Amino acid sequence: MRFFRLYRKVIYKYLWMCAFALVMLAFYKIEEQISVVNLPKSEGEVLIYGNQVRDDLRKTYVTAIQQAEKSVLLIIFTLRDPQIVQALRTKAEDGVKVHIICDARISHKTLHKLGPKVSVIKVTGQSLMHQKIMVIDDAQVWVGSTNMTTDSLRMFGNLVVSLNSPAMAQMMWQKADQFLEVVHQPILAQEFLVGTQRIEFWFLPDNPNAQRRLIQLMNNAQKSICIAMYTWTRLDLAYTVLNAFKRGIRVEIVIDAKAGRGAGGQVVSLLKQNQLPISLSLPGPMLHHKFAYIDRTILVNGSANWTRSAFEVNDDCFMVIHDLTETQQMKLDELWNVIRLDAEAA
Repeated sequence: MRFFRLYRKVIYKYLWMCAFALVMLAFYKIEEQISVVNLPKSEGEVLIYGNQVRDDLRKTYVTAIQQAEKSVLLIIFTLRDPQIVQALRTKAEDGVKVHIICDARISHKTLHKLGPKVSVIKVTGQSLMHQKIMVIDDAQVWVGSTNMTTDSLRMFGNLVVSLNSPAMAQMMWQKADQFLEVVHQPILAQEFLVGTQRIEFWFLPDNPNAQRRLIQLMNNAQKSICIAMYTWTRLDLAYTVLNAFKRGIRVEIVIDAKAGRGAGGQVVSLLKQNQLPISLSLPGPMLHHKFAYIDRTILVNGSANWTRSAFEVNDDCFMVIHDLTETQQMKLDELWNVIRLDAEAA
């Protein structure tokens, strides 16, 4: 009898261990599915990523770099994330041409970790080299608000767009070449057809009429304007959304709390005094976005804060995506709901 009790105990323990293993395997598979990185495959595909809606931006960028076969171009303000740095170094050592254009304020220690085979151009001057652009194999283009730091990729609120467009990739390389010139030749705004979507790309300060384009887009709004912004100091853009609000357009704005109580305080006060719904992000990770979502059909996104320096001094950029698809709308709607819930009235 004692033998059978011991045998039964061993069997139960074995079955429990098997059940536990199956549960852990299920969790692993679920986690694996959640963390699967979706990259643009066809020339007409435009994908949107946000780390506030379960996209791991660091893993996404690392995966894109790891899949490069010929070249990687990175035009970036800050580069500190160790996984990104290692992915770039490994690709260069494998024979892929890796070129980095960065602000000179990036520490020498970080750049040294890239190794000798990575080509680095440090942009000097009082203005910031503030763009956040990556090009893979002269075709896959990545543009957004995130810097290549661990906090920016995994904690701060950021939005990134990726697409396949050799024509747009060529424009990015023109910008890279511009940093080698003693006298910069402005790169004028261009329009691309990516699949069925029309996309405008604006480099700053190359295009002095860029803010007028933003004003025009918001003046043409028919139903709604949703804006998430890190720093906003431009009064012309503030009066534009205020006029839209007064003519019946649903306007919602969320500003990073620290910036909204600091540099952006004048804009926040102006909009608040006119009863426009404006909120500040809750304490916690930085709201680093620079996007406007208009009528659920247009997305403006890039590296440019809505400041004078972004449009007139710094090297910045933004893109305008027209005719948003249902999938893109669902992604942006979900993101906006998260941003709105993580904020409080100014």
